[in-house]
Amino acid sequence: MVNPHDALFRDLYARPEHAAAELREVLPPELAAQCDWRTLRLCPDSYVTPALAGRHVDLLYEVRLGRRPALLYVLFEHKSHSDRWTALQLLGYVASVLRSWHERQPEAARLPPLVAVVVHHSETGWQRRHELQDLFDVDDGLREVLRPLLVSQPFLVDDISHLDPASLRRRVASVAGELVLRSLQRLRHAQDPAGALRSLAGLFRAARALGDEDGLLVRVVAYAMQIWELGAAELRRLVHEELGPEIEATMASAYEELLQRGRAEGREQGREQGREQGREQGRAEGQVRLLLDQLDARFGPLPAEIEPRLGAATTEELRRIGRRLLTAASLADVFAIG
Repeated sequence: MVNPHDALFRDLYARPEHAAAELREVLPPELAAQCDWRTLRLCPDSYVTPALAGRHVDLLYEVRLGRRPALLYVLFEHKSHSDRWTALQLLGYVASVLRSWHERQPEAARLPPLVAVVVHHSETGWQRRHELQDLFDVDDGLREVLRPLLVSQPFLVDDISHLDPASLRRRVASVAGELVLRSLQRLRHAQDPAGALRSLAGLFRAARALGDEDGLLVRVVAYAMQIWELGAAELRRLVHEELGPEIEATMASAYEELLQRGRAEGREQGREQGREQGREQGRAEGQVRLLLDQLDARFGPLPAEIEPRLGAATTEELRRIGRRLLTAASLADVFAIG
């Protein structure tokens, strides 16, 4: 399940204008200058193979690099600390993306270049190296000898954990986008929710005045509601007192959105539980029918009480009965009676 921090990252950078601002900032200048940012587009979900399914915090972009397409793979890492195994994680994702691209374009003679970017946010900031080769257990004297032979997965890291407001501003395309990044910095570990909201009041008002076409203001309020585990009434009070009635009115849809999402998740959870119960019941009924056939073939006509007894048994009890049936000399031995 995607946590609210990663979901807010994706809400922001799934929009090409914000992704372009972030990538222009983190890519080497000479590479960024060769990208035609007007062509930047989010790749379709068909590029996401089963190995990546369920990872809703990764984004794959395509852009024209010179005269040819290139892929920009963005991994959002919003953790309490930097993960030493990120390079290994990326190696699997990158290989999966390139394999998927090749399967969809088998006539291509070469693969598009793929640059991996990690956008990181944590309390400590990024504290790891950027190379898979650093993870191999090699004596220092052999490291340089082996380096050309070992697989490598270098990647770029943009650590926004403690960036100043001006640096954050360069990574987005709107005031609402800046509000998202500032919220990720300030709200997650806020000991004083009221004070944290108050510190962002100017950005909230500016984003509202400019028009929030992306709906990012609503997403920030929804994010605060989730991470602070507040009820709608308590959050309304906070927003009204710290951001003002105008912002509260703008945010009304956030409360309704969360309520609707909660209802939808509850309905889906209920449906999934019902489906699983149905599947389990079907499996049990199949086991009962199979056991009845096997018992009848082994011991002849069965007493009337056997079928309801099997029907009332748990899945584990049915398994035990099936195992005993393999070696039992009598019906009594199967049911461990008599």
